Amino acid sequence: MAGFAATQSQPDIVSLEGPRSLDIDINGDGIDDFIFANYTARGNVHSPFSYSINIRDRTNSELLHSVHVFPDGYPEVLVGSRLVHRSKSPECVWRTHFLIRESDGESYELLTAEKLDGLFPPGPGPVEFTFHRLRTLDTVGPAWYIFDGYRKVKSQAQYCDVVEAATEEVFAARSGARSPPADDKGRPRVGPVD
Repeated sequence: MAGFAATQSQPDIVSLEGPRSLDIDINGDGIDDFIFANYTARGNVHSPFSYSINIRDRTNSELLHSVHVFPDGYPEVLVGSRLVHRSKSPECVWRTHFLIRESDGESYELLTAEKLDGLFPPGPGPVEFTFHRLRTLDTVGPAWYIFDGYRKVKSQAQYCDVVEAATEEVFAARSGARSPPADDKGRPRVGPVD
């Protein structure tokens, strides 16, 4: 597996901005996995980025397992997977994703930051953060991975740009620079839930 060993230092926060590819150990098994961020040109300001997140197989480094993303929990597996998109308006980014290192220091969870009012009306609005935990499903045949949405948090302030919202409210709270936002049950939320 030469060439696929995880680097000694994996970043705490990974922005899934494209176009580019990233080799990062998502599941903490010591083997770099693969993220491909692709820009889809539409010739206007609404041209989206899309992301493909893949876990590299431990027994065959050439084999990649797609990680499917579900917004609100395990039952969504039966409905089908969603592509991961970064969406923008002329003024700001209104939906994007980050990988955040778990407290175990090895694996990652996925953070979705999305304006609750979407593209319209333009300007500042509340932002919802959805935290997704990586799961392996028991299947017959190749492994199947999902990022399963398990907690939602609303921003304390209003933002035009969700990258600014995540930086100000989630990442600043992780560093201790401010108090964390409360989740949908009113509890503080910075890292993974025990």
